[in-house]
Amino acid sequence: MNNPLRFTKPFISAVLLILLLSGCVSLGDTVSFSDVPAEWVKAGDLSLDRRFWNLFFQPSGNIRRELLTAAAREEARRLYGPEARIEITGLTGRWHPLSLLLAGDLLGFVEDTRLTASVFLPRPAAPEPDPVINPVRYRYEVIPEEEYHSSREYTEAVFRTREMLEGEIEAALGEGIITPDDARNQRKDLPAGGAFRVSLGRSDINNAISKWFTFILRVEGRQIFSRRGREDIPYVPGGDQLWWNEIYLPLEEELSPPYELEVRDRFQNKVYRFTVVRRVVP
Repeated sequence: MNNPLRFTKPFISAVLLILLLSGCVSLGDTVSFSDVPAEWVKAGDLSLDRRFWNLFFQPSGNIRRELLTAAAREEARRLYGPEARIEITGLTGRWHPLSLLLAGDLLGFVEDTRLTASVFLPRPAAPEPDPVINPVRYRYEVIPEEEYHSSREYTEAVFRTREMLEGEIEAALGEGIITPDDARNQRKDLPAGGAFRVSLGRSDINNAISKWFTFILRVEGRQIFSRRGREDIPYVPGGDQLWWNEIYLPLEEELSPPYELEVRDRFQNKVYRFTVVRRVVP
């Protein structure tokens, strides 16, 4: 009677021998390469899969490692730029059943390989600090400043931008002159272009009432507004014994100076002209 083990034992022994030989020339599991300077930073990861047909057991394991490492370098440069370097984190090779096509694994073997690596780039240089640019500051000069002053009267004008008016509100709030609700309401009513304030001082209380005055603003020859005063009550006399009043003239649109402000006093039939110019504060 034929014994089946007579045929199966040699076959099993041959297969075990083939697998043993294939394992000896396989890459196995290893970490084999790093060319990364210590101060570089990790930029990402990559993996490569390759299949090697190792006819007559060539190329050798060392050569296959070199080929995979070179391919990984190129892939890293393609993905992350020409400066990229790699640190291999895994390099594995596995015998593939296609090896049986090479005369039952006796003429060579087929191996599936996988390489995993971390990609590093030079540490970015610290960004240059943004240059310190001091904002341009302006002052608004009124011409003339003192011409319309005498012992019996004065007429003055000043201009405040919206930002200046906001600063005055904050200062008044900080000093407790106004309440937070007052400040909130005043901010809502601030004009976009700022405002003029005309101060009047007169020896005759009737002449200090703003209804006698007309205020005309021109910019580059174009009249922006013409406003009449109202029937108001002058304030108490100042230290100079002149009755005084203050008129607020909002500028609803943003315009570039110079401004030409004309104040007409119909009580005395006089005209006061002011020019507001903007100067850069050194």
